[in-house]
Order: sequence, then structure tokens, then C-alpha cells
Amino acid sequence: MPLRSPTTTHEGPGADRLERALRGRLGPLALLLALAVAAVLAWLASQRLPLPEVIADEGTFLAMAQSLAEDGDLWFGSEDLRRAEAAEGGRAYLILQQSDRGVSYSKPIVFPLLAAPFYGLLGPTGPWLLNGLALALALSLGFVYLRRLGRRDGDGEPSGRALLVLVTFAGAATLVPYVFWRMADSLQASFSLAGLVLTLGALRTPGTGSPGSRWDRLLDHRWAPYAGCLLLAATAVMRIPNLALAAVPVMAAVFARRFRRAAALAVALAICFGLLTALTWGLTGEPSPYRAQRTTFTSTTGYPGGEAPRVVEERFMYHPATHRDSLDRFADAQEVAYAAGYFFFGRHTGLAFYFPAGFLFLILALRRTDAAGWGALVGFAGAAAFFLLWKPDNYFGGETFLGNRYILAAYPALLLALPRLPRLRWLAAAWLLAALSYGSAVASLALYGDDDRGSQSHAYAGAFRILPYESTAQGLEGRTDRYWSGHFVRFVDPFADASRYQVDLEAGRPPTEVMVAHWQPPGVIRVWVDAEDPGARLEVTEGGPIRRRLTSVAVGADLQPRGPVGVPVDIEPFTPWRRHGFWFESQLFWARFLRLRLDAEAGTRARITYIGDPEVQERTFSYRTVEAPQLDGPVIAGGTSALGFEVQNTGWSLWRAKDVTAVTARYRLWMEGEEKPAVESGRIPLPEPVGPHENARFDFEVEWPDPGVYHLEVDLVLEHVDWFANRVGSPVWRQRVNVAPAVPRTGGAGGDGPATGG
Repeated sequence: MPLRSPTTTHEGPGADRLERALRGRLGPLALLLALAVAAVLAWLASQRLPLPEVIADEGTFLAMAQSLAEDGDLWFGSEDLRRAEAAEGGRAYLILQQSDRGVSYSKPIVFPLLAAPFYGLLGPTGPWLLNGLALALALSLGFVYLRRLGRRDGDGEPSGRALLVLVTFAGAATLVPYVFWRMADSLQASFSLAGLVLTLGALRTPGTGSPGSRWDRLLDHRWAPYAGCLLLAATAVMRIPNLALAAVPVMAAVFARRFRRAAALAVALAICFGLLTALTWGLTGEPSPYRAQRTTFTSTTGYPGGEAPRVVEERFMYHPATHRDSLDRFADAQEVAYAAGYFFFGRHTGLAFYFPAGFLFLILALRRTDAAGWGALVGFAGAAAFFLLWKPDNYFGGETFLGNRYILAAYPALLLALPRLPRLRWLAAAWLLAALSYGSAVASLALYGDDDRGSQSHAYAGAFRILPYESTAQGLEGRTDRYWSGHFVRFVDPFADASRYQVDLEAGRPPTEVMVAHWQPPGVIRVWVDAEDPGARLEVTEGGPIRRRLTSVAVGADLQPRGPVGVPVDIEPFTPWRRHGFWFESQLFWARFLRLRLDAEAGTRARITYIGDPEVQERTFSYRTVEAPQLDGPVIAGGTSALGFEVQNTGWSLWRAKDVTAVTARYRLWMEGEEKPAVESGRIPLPEPVGPHENARFDFEVEWPDPGVYHLEVDLVLEHVDWFANRVGSPVWRQRVNVAPAVPRTGGAGGDGPATGG
């Protein structure tokens, strides 16, 4: 039996007045909103520089479409290698996989198969046309479905309201911009919308009492659900978690107690998924590109190809998409809670700000829905749960994304979860949220567009600036990552100039936001501040919206000793922002989130050198001398002597060879009776990092000064912290040396020999 629709209800006098005021004008209102969104998106796009290079997933998808268009296959052979090496702009940044049959591209094949003809016609811009056409067709089906839904509920003007709901779905969300990323995300959303409409259309909107258009009759066709199954299976092949969406029509039929229909749809889905998996296997040598041995090749690392791919097979590493060997994540309630919070309200992924229409649709569906709606909600929850429960440290995608790109394919399920067309006040609420997001993005680019024109430049002002930052992102444009003093330091915005080991702040600019991640329990963070302004102060804000601490420290030039050392500032321990894993490590890290601001005359600058935890640094001062220096031969003013020594790191800290707190060696020469050294050498670097209980070898030359009696001292230095001798009581080696004057050259042989040191 057909499903009964929920009873239509009125939502109060205010809603009735709004409905009456706009009666007959919903269609023009929808078109006006669509034009406004198009204008804002066009302006935002015009303020961004073109991406300098096509990287990561987009680069691989584009290369796959090109390979199919020009080679007719997806194997990475000599022609692919030639194109990759000749490509400009970094388009040869590829993700590849290794199978028994050779090397092939390691991304789902549906998108490149469909994009190949468009690539053949239009070149690299062809996939944009594919994405645009697919989305337009899916939205057309969605309009027919929504109009039938309104007609079923007795709406007096179903076309106008259906169009307004559809424009809200597409415009009050980050959906349209994905058309211009030449990868599978936009196509997944289009297939998901079309597939759900075709499979739920007849179940949800039977017997409209009107012959309708050809599109209407399409939804009632007996084969429509099975065409929808093919689209949903293709969506699942493009990303395995989308299997939850493919199960939506089956669950909807089960909830409606139409078990024969559920069984038929399940069989159809299984057949379609199996055929597409077999096609993937045949074209790439692996049934799933995410489970194969895969790696990324760039022009730096080299490419496999031609007749001898075995020479690079050692570079392949097994990194399945889930990258988890157990179900431990399901038991980590705190991690899941963090991920869920970001899922709804994160700066770069929050559903409420990137998909405000979906956020409101979700609330409406949870208030009242039917069997088909519950099936759609369960499917959406299943797709979200895969990332929130199984992969809470990477649930929103990699570089160049707007909003949660992994959940983009599940977004149409929220539209299909609605049992009836929303009343106008709910649509108005969605547009108010969307206006907040659009306004923040416009303000961000208007104020700071010159600082950063990447895909995340919208997140520097307005509502986005006050939202929590998702630290587990592998790559976010506009940020700068550094590894300083054993800590992972990320500058999440462009408001500071980060160099190799320091960062420069400028007064008058917005505070720069810094994330510091370290595996040790939270301790003091020490920095050296070298400011130009005598009255400068460094303001450090740490914490979140609930608990926050502000520290202001004077760092003016009049407080600094002579030289570029600066003023030490200790940022005391504070409740960590969170503790979680990162892409680069499997262990958990403490993460602290700081906002740094220079309070000084506008335009002045301060250089900040990051030292790290001084308590941890103290544990670095531990060594044992394995081989002491030996001073042999004459010591002559103006001459040199070769010295060398070897020590063992007896502590538990890593001695870094290149860092702001690297371990180096130096020597100093004191003339007997003087308090200050006459000579202090430059840094003698470690050749490579030295771990606990490993040995370090230093070889160097001493240049001898004017004649006299000196004390030669050789010691280790923890840069920007102290000499080892000051912490352990004595240097590595000390010796009294008599530097003899050089013997003047004469015309003949002979003369007095040089004096020797000792």
C-alpha cells in the first residue's frame, strides 16, 4: 500500500501572514535568490587567484580523463610518463597504485570514464562541463520530485514553492562551487540526488491525480527505481561510505513494509555495484583503488612507467583508506565528540555554516517524517558515522575543499528526508544562516584578500573566525607548517610571516592564530621576542569560547640586552585545546591553540623565536665523552689545527641537527688573565640528528690568534638555550695553549723552529 503523507499543519499566525504576503511570488523570489547567489559566488571567485597548480586528487582525476581520452586505458605507461613530465603547473602530481598487472591510477574510475569524452572535446576544462550538466540534470529531477511532493500535500502553487526549496537546497549550501573542482565530489552529489529521487519518487509521491510532464511520468516508470540503483551504486563505487546512501531505498521500503520491493532493490544494487567493481578491476588491476598499494609520485620523487616500473616499486606503501587496524576508535568517545562538534560547527566543515539548508532540513525531518524519510536519515547518518566514528582524525577531506567534501554526496539525503515542502519561515531561517556565511566570506576577502587568495581565504573574518579550528586537516591553503624544537607548529592564517625558525608579527594586523602540537604533557612554552618598539607588548590569548586566558608581556626594545637575542616570554601551561592524532603520526598529541598579537605602534614588527618547553630542554644536557680532542703539532699564530671529538647522547632527548634548538659544537679562546673570550667560533653543526645513546662526531679546525698564552675550551651548545658547560659543570675539553709567533721567512733555509703548545 502507498505511504500516507503526514497531515499538513499551519505554523502560526506569523507564518500565515508571510505565506499570504508572498502568495504567487514564490517563483520570482526563487529566481531572485538564485541570481543573488550567482553574483556573490562570481565575485568571490574573481577575488581568488587561479590555483597555481593542479594537485592531489584533482590532478589524478584529470590525468585519468586525459589518459582515457588519448590512450584508451588507465594504466600508467610510457605515454603517461611523457605527458606527466611535460605537464606545466604541477599537473603531474599523481596518486598511483601497484597491482600484479602493473602500475595504474589509484582513484575511482566512474568520473574519468564519463569525463574522458568531455576532455577529448574541450581539454582540461571539459570536466567542468560534465559536472555542470550532471548537477543540472539532477536538480531538474529534484524539481519534479518537489513539485509532486507539494501537489500531494495540497499546495496551491507547487511549482513556485518547489523551485524556492530547490534554490535553497543548491544556493544555501556549498554545492555549486564543487562543479569547478575537476574531481568526483560534485558528480557524487549529482548521482546521489538523482538516484534517491528515482528510487524514492514513486514510493513517496504516488497518485498525484495529474498526468504531469514527461519528467513526471519518468518518476512513475517501472524501471525508474532500477536506474536510480545504478546511480547510487556508482556513487558507492566512487567512495565506499556512500554504500549507506545506496541502502536508503531498501531501508525506506522495509520501513514501509514493502518487503518484495526492498528485496528487488537490494538485488539490483548488488548487481550494479558488482558490475562497476568488476569494471574497476579490469581497468586498473584492483577492485578498489583505496585498498591497493598506493603512493604519490611527483616530479621530485619520480614516476613509474614505461617498461621498467619495478625500479620504483619499493616506494609503494600500503595505506588503505581506513588506515586503522582495529576498532579502537569506536571506544574513543572524546575523539568522536570532538569530531561531531566540528561536523556541525567547525570553521572549515561545519554543517550549519557550509550547508545551512541541510542543517535546517535535518531539524525538520527529525521533527516529523515518514518511512522514506527515515530511510534517508539513516543513510545520511551511516555516511557521516563512517568518518565520525571510524576516521575522526580525517572526516572532511584534504586540500582545496569548501565545507565537508566527504559528506557532500550524502547532502541530498537531507532533502529527500523531508516529508513535505518546508514552510516559508524555515526557508527564511536557512537563508539567514546562509547570509551570515556569505557575508563573512565576502568580508574576509574584502579585508584580507591581498594576504591569501586560496580556497580557505573565506575563513579569516566574520562568523568563521570565531568557530573552532579543525586541527586534523592534512592540508589547508593559507597555513604554514613548521617543526620547531620538537613540536609541530601550524600558523593557520596569513597574518604572520613565518620563516625557517622564526615568525614576524606586525602591529596593526589581526592576531595570528597558531596551533602547537606535542606529545609531551602540556608544559611551559618559551619564546624569545625581539621587538622594534620600546613600548611593545606581546599579547597571547589561549583557550576556546568557554575558557580563555589572556597574557600581556612587555617586550620592548629597551628591555632587550645588546644583540638580537630578545626578551624571553614563558607561556604558562593551560588546559590543552584537545588531544588527538595527526596525519603524520599515529600517536596522540596535545594541541594548544594560541592567538598572538603585537601591541605597538602600527607598522612596527617583532621577531619571535620559538624555543619550546624549557623543562624538556633541560633534559638535553647529558652526554659522555667517547673521544676527546688531541692537540698535536705546532701552534703558530695565524695557523690552524685540525681537531675532532666524539660524544654520546646519554639523555632521552633527540639532538637535532637543524632546528632553532639544534645541538652544535663551538670553541672559545681566552687569553690568560682575561674575563672575555678573545675568539669564539661559529656553529659547528651535527652532520645528522643523534638519538638517545647514539654517538655524535665533530670535526673542525681552530684558527690561532696573536701570540700569547690562551685557554682553549671546546663545548656543546643547545642553540638559543645555553652552553652545556653551564648545565653540567665543565666543557667537553679544556687545555692551556702557548701560541707562538710565526717565524719570518728568509731567503735561505734554517732558522729557529716554532714553539709548540702544551
